[in-house]
Amino acid sequence: DLNDNDLNDNDLNDNDLDVDGLQQPQLQSLGTNKATEDDILRIRTYPHHNDVGVAKVWEAGACLAEYLIYNPHCVRDRNVVELGAGVGFTGLIAAGVSKAKSVHMTDYTEVCLDNLVHNIHENRRWLVGRDVCPGTVTA
Repeated sequence: DLNDNDLNDNDLNDNDLDVDGLQQPQLQSLGTNKATEDDILRIRTYPHHNDVGVAKVWEAGACLAEYLIYNPHCVRDRNVVELGAGVGFTGLIAAGVSKAKSVHMTDYTEVCLDNLVHNIHENRRWLVGRDVCPGTVTA
């Protein structure tokens, strides 16, 4: 089992995050490399909830979000509907990073939909900081 004592800052570096030789996007904020509160995408999950849609950021969604970061032309200036959006991570990336014209996220259960609305609301400043009108991102 891995615990916090098994890793230290020297164990991980930027090269560990490369996928197939792709360079990770660099964070630029106010001319520095320090993140501000508006640079942080906040996603609420319920890892112990019995509704699987709110349990985590699913690997497939994280992969699609990464793809959209590197290929924003796929959704830029388009209306996007995300079926089975879960916690909304991929849809928020489509809106805030890849610049989709609008994003509507859906899922099956009321708990999931309530959490989607929460995560959209929680990230209004993050969206505005990326020149996205929060009203164009819905659930």
